[in-house]
Amino acid sequence: PATIINRLSTITSTKDTSNLYRLDTWQSTLSLLKTHWETGVGLGRKAFARVYYTHMINSNVVPHSHNLYLQIISEFGILGLVVFGWLFVGIFRLGLKLSAAGSAGARSLNAGVMGALAGFLFHSLVDYFLWYYKLGILLWLLIAIVLVLEKLTAQQISSERNEQNA
Repeated sequence: PATIINRLSTITSTKDTSNLYRLDTWQSTLSLLKTHWETGVGLGRKAFARVYYTHMINSNVVPHSHNLYLQIISEFGILGLVVFGWLFVGIFRLGLKLSAAGSAGARSLNAGVMGALAGFLFHSLVDYFLWYYKLGILLWLLIAIVLVLEKLTAQQISSERNEQNA
C-alpha cells in the first residue's frame, strides 16, 4: 500500500518529525550521560525525567530515551550496560550451543527464540521497549525458554547416553 511505501521512504529522513524527535532525544540523553555515566540517575521514569529536563535540547519532555542501551546507562550507569551485555552474550552463546543439540523441535524453538531476541535487541537501537511491561515480560519469557531448552536438552542427551551404556 502507498501509505506503507511512503512511511518506509521517510525512515532515514531528518525531515520526518519522528526521526527528529528521536535524534533530539538521543542528543539530550547523551548530554545527560556526560555527567551521569558512572552510576546513572536511578531507575524509572521519574528519575529519568527529573534529570533529563535539565539536558533537553528542545521542549520535548520524554519518558525515556528511545534507545534501550542509552536508557540502561542513564538508569544504571555503564556497569548496568556491561551486565546487560554479559547476560545476552551468555544467552546467545547458549542458543548457539543448543542449535546443534537436542531434538529437531527444540532446535526449531531455539532458532525462533534467538531470532526474537535478536529482533528485540536490534529494534532497541531506535526504541526503548522495556517501558511497556508486557514486552518486558515477553523478553524474560524468551530467556526462560532458552534456559528450559538447555535443561531439557541436557536431560535428553543424558538419557540417550544411559540407553547406550545399558
